[in-house]
Amino acid sequence: MGAWNENKGKIGSIFPKEVETKNVDYLAQSIYDRVCRLYHKGDWNLEDFKDFRRAIASKEKTDLLIYGELILGILNLSPKNIEKELIILDTMYEGHVLEKRIKTGDVEHPYEIENRKPNKGDVVAIAQMVSGKMKQFVNNSIKDKISALESIGESTKMACEIISEELKEENSMFLEKLKEAYRQNFSYLRAHPVLEEFYSTSEEKILEEAMRNIRIELSKINKAEMALKDSYTKETICKVMIEKQRQSKSRGKGFGVWHD
Repeated sequence: MGAWNENKGKIGSIFPKEVETKNVDYLAQSIYDRVCRLYHKGDWNLEDFKDFRRAIASKEKTDLLIYGELILGILNLSPKNIEKELIILDTMYEGHVLEKRIKTGDVEHPYEIENRKPNKGDVVAIAQMVSGKMKQFVNNSIKDKISALESIGESTKMACEIISEELKEENSMFLEKLKEAYRQNFSYLRAHPVLEEFYSTSEEKILEEAMRNIRIELSKINKAEMALKDSYTKETICKVMIEKQRQSKSRGKGFGVWHD
């Protein structure tokens, strides 16, 4: 099978077909190989495989670049520890993936929350959740820094530029503080004998993720400015057209036929 178009398509369009071993293809192949080993050794049954495939098939191929290593890390745990690890991760990072709502019949409290046993598809859902929490942590840190600068009178645009310059500095104090907070918040992953590799990769991308968030904020500002400018231009054009129509009507008066 040919290489993926890495920018388009769902994982289900190839999984579990043969894929080429490069970039996201390599991760997909590694994940598939691991699932096959679990099945052939009798650790997973056919329903387990189907649960996993249903969960991963709808994801974008490029999603594997974000949390594919975590999926693989969880699958590489001993089979008896996979379920235990999913419960720990879901609880620790408040993912609520393993919760289900049960109807009570009570009008005031129509549902109650009940924990459920993980299935093999939850490997994908919880890996995505944890990865999302890690990205959100960086995002929130940048937003908090912007808010702090705004509180002392800086515009949002200027705040973004200041933070961007701070991050680019050699031995950036802000970047080091961000990394330290990140390490503390995700200390469980950092100390994990199997999942530490995924954590290390994510920590290396903190600067990249922070700069991405700044670009997003600047893009929002630029779009807002363009929309305001566009609105102002349209309003000005309308005013000019109305004024021209008024003047035209005014000039038209008095040009009637006169009679003695």
